[in-house]
Amino acid sequence: MTPRNATRATTLAGTVLTVLLAVGPAFAITVEGFRNVYLSGMPSGTTCCFGDSAPGQSPVGPIAVAGGQVLTFSATGAVSNGPAGTTDGPDGGTFFTSQQTSLPGTDANHGIARMNAPVNALVGVFLDNTQPNNSATPNGLDFSDTGLGRGFATLSPGLKQPFFIGDGLTGTGTGTPQQFTVPAGATRLFLGSVDGIEWNNNTGAFNVTVNGASGGAAQLVAAVLPLSRSVTFGGANSTATAFATVLNAGTTAATGCTISPATGVPATFLYQTTNSSNQLTGAPNTPANIGANGGQSFLIAFTPTSAFGATNVAFNFACSNAPAAATMTGVNTLLLSASNSPTPDVIMMAATSPNDGIVRIVNGAGAFSVALANVGATGTVDIAADTGGVGQPVTLQVCQTDPGSGNCITPIQSSVGITINGGATATVAVFVNASAAVAFSPGVNRIFVRATVGGAIVGATSVADMTQ
Repeated sequence: MTPRNATRATTLAGTVLTVLLAVGPAFAITVEGFRNVYLSGMPSGTTCCFGDSAPGQSPVGPIAVAGGQVLTFSATGAVSNGPAGTTDGPDGGTFFTSQQTSLPGTDANHGIARMNAPVNALVGVFLDNTQPNNSATPNGLDFSDTGLGRGFATLSPGLKQPFFIGDGLTGTGTGTPQQFTVPAGATRLFLGSVDGIEWNNNTGAFNVTVNGASGGAAQLVAAVLPLSRSVTFGGANSTATAFATVLNAGTTAATGCTISPATGVPATFLYQTTNSSNQLTGAPNTPANIGANGGQSFLIAFTPTSAFGATNVAFNFACSNAPAAATMTGVNTLLLSASNSPTPDVIMMAATSPNDGIVRIVNGAGAFSVALANVGATGTVDIAADTGGVGQPVTLQVCQTDPGSGNCITPIQSSVGITINGGATATVAVFVNASAAVAFSPGVNRIFVRATVGGAIVGATSVADMTQ
């Protein structure tokens, strides 16, 4: 990667993380009625609850949190549990009984506990960095009048225990803000609504503000750029490098911070700190400290030991006194491949206006640009955009552009083929048209732009999207 591209990568990574620091001090987000907390932390294709699946009905999140943090919420709006259901505000409507187990409230799913809460209420669940169905299901919480109620002043839910949030006040539309303590080990918060089955036909949305008051613990978020590398096994440039930026949003310094792959690939790995000029500092694979409200950039590198197909590599960004940063596909993962023959290796960098990693869709239309630099072999790549499997009411088209004027030099269509020499660059524009509202949920609602050769991905980048 050239120094210019390296500087742009680390700068953009820091910008993306600033946007994604959801809690601290305030973060506004939209939570639609179809968001099912029982799909929290589960991979694409997971099914649940008579017709729901990830990512279509996945909850809003992950929102980065840390154990000991104290959160407050403010919510307005209304949702309805299906075409024939009732419409209620964030505090929800009536309590109900499960049609499957005859127990009060929702049923446990994928290791996430059942809960007794009113239909259509705003709820949340805290998870650590593991997939929730890989550990035992905890007991559920009861928010009926004979249980915890809905007017509590403070609440300390455990991991994988869905909890009532409502409008965030001790009364409906009145009272004092309720305080929610993040449990030890939690790194992720997900938000959704209450239903018994089939969240997929729910309508409406809540406008939610999350306020965080740090309990002093270090809190990590991370980003990786570029998002994809495709190298030749055994070739002269067989090592795939990228840049990672880790921010500590806590009021305590994070110590002993390391990076390691969480996804196995046949390659050796190293990480090393860099300075503001992207020069290597320190020694490879040496833990670093990250000051309170500070950040650190790293070079990460894979040297393949054999050829392998495109693999989305997740990482453990962890410190000795802080939980690992939550994994967000398209933000802090690396799509990595190693081929036996030379192939294009396209570094892709997206630019939005303003340059914060978010494309804003105004009056149904939005656009952003992507710069391409081929650091591999000459070839023809197909460029297309998609939503990463998340159902969004958007249509995506692309064109190749003139680097000087930014004007399209090819027709605007679903994909465009570009022949790009090794060492050469190109630019494209991506056009986004929305037929309905798209919530600001940067960990979920994203647009991916990918370069492929014969269906194999050789370059990728992504931005968050939202309607205004």
